[in-house]
Amino acid sequence: MERDACVAHLESYTFPIAWKLGPLMARLLAGLLGPLFVRLLQSTGAIPVYRNSLKVRETFMKTLEALDEGSSILIFPDINYSEENGETGSLYEGFLLLEHLWMRKAGEHIRFVPVNVSLSGKTLTVGKSISFTGALPFREEKGIIARRLEDTLNQMARTYGV
Repeated sequence: MERDACVAHLESYTFPIAWKLGPLMARLLAGLLGPLFVRLLQSTGAIPVYRNSLKVRETFMKTLEALDEGSSILIFPDINYSEENGETGSLYEGFLLLEHLWMRKAGEHIRFVPVNVSLSGKTLTVGKSISFTGALPFREEKGIIARRLEDTLNQMARTYGV
């Protein structure tokens, strides 16, 4: 987990956009909290996501290693995690490449399990798993699976709250 990348993300997106803080406060909090966030994430075994970088290969390799060890992986693929209406909205689809890589490595499909955390309802709800069938080429089925996950997460947000 790279401290500078974490601080930059907190300063450029999390604090000013998601939390709607001014640039000065965003910079101050990012500088103070960034190193703490890095240590917290490292202590949980978090796998860093290197979006828009060739280092994203590391993300996939570490994730495949964790799956091979029998670990469950928690993925937050929402593009805008500050949706005003509480819904998930659109998802990054890159994480679905794990299905293709895991199928080649282990010969089995990954079960993607939607989870809703409702702070207002003080609940954590686990939905039914969604898996590729292999009946269509990966590129075609990827879009279908992404929409199913989006729809399920959004329905869970409407049903259980945020």
